[in-house]
Amino acid sequence: MNEMYCAVYFYEKGKYGSNIPVEDGRTRRKPKYQDVKGFQMSKEAHQVLLALVPTAKPIPRSRIVEYQYLASDGAPEVVGNYFKIAITEEDLPTIAKITRTAHHPGVYVYMRGRWHNAPQVEEYKDGEMGSYTVTSYEPVGAFELGMTPLVVQQVETRQFEKTKLRIVDEFVPRGEGMKVPFVIATPPGNEREMGSQSADRNPAGFPLQIIGNGMVLEWKKGYEDKDPIWWLRDEQKVSKEHSATYAHYSTVKSVPHMRWSRSFSAWYFIGGATPHQTLLNLVGYQPVTPAVTTPEVFTVKPPVAPDVPQDLLDLL
Repeated sequence: MNEMYCAVYFYEKGKYGSNIPVEDGRTRRKPKYQDVKGFQMSKEAHQVLLALVPTAKPIPRSRIVEYQYLASDGAPEVVGNYFKIAITEEDLPTIAKITRTAHHPGVYVYMRGRWHNAPQVEEYKDGEMGSYTVTSYEPVGAFELGMTPLVVQQVETRQFEKTKLRIVDEFVPRGEGMKVPFVIATPPGNEREMGSQSADRNPAGFPLQIIGNGMVLEWKKGYEDKDPIWWLRDEQKVSKEHSATYAHYSTVKSVPHMRWSRSFSAWYFIGGATPHQTLLNLVGYQPVTPAVTTPEVFTVKPPVAPDVPQDLLDLL
């Protein structure tokens, strides 16, 4: 049974003003409007919720605001700060169409036994550098009574790595140890076996270290209190012109959720326990399939009586 759920994040729950006037029979110069119980959320999360839940009703408001509001009446099940919605495979294109142009839309999908981020806009750095100048004025020399200090202008140029945006059009699994919206109850008899993985393999079943084409792809414990992640580095410490990872710079950089660590001079992948297929291709990883051996066929000759002539024995 493959259960699928969508978790939609909301900021807070409370009472919010609407453009519904209060009708109590009184005459006022300035109309009074009702406060409606509901939830505050982002525009993308609001659109996903209305598309998946027909009974959900927005709170009509008289002014344009950054957030959207949903009335409590008709709202789906709430777990923590998330709406829990049961979905099917047919709902995935609808979710992706809404969230793919949003940055951190707060929409997650549970399928195939784990949580996934909805398609969205992701920030990344490709090594392109920019620069800016900082001008400062500092006094030079000692301050003496009745003297004006000499002020010198200093111009300093600083560099920074540019941040770019790209659209991730797939449902990417959330990394190991990342906070999930809520825990899905496992049906009795289908509990996952904890600690069943071999000591020389990672949770997804891959070897902890894959070496090939002058590169090493390894599953290592995170630095300090970070979660385990995949690291891609050169097999040996070499110069930049002989680096295998630098020779495939554009390919590695195109992998979603790939980052560069200046401290360790290596790439790291935060897309989950399963490495991206591009990384496996770079190191030439091929799944090991058990070889099928053909059993040897032995021909057993029937026993022959001792008095059989030799010419008949040669015919057997």
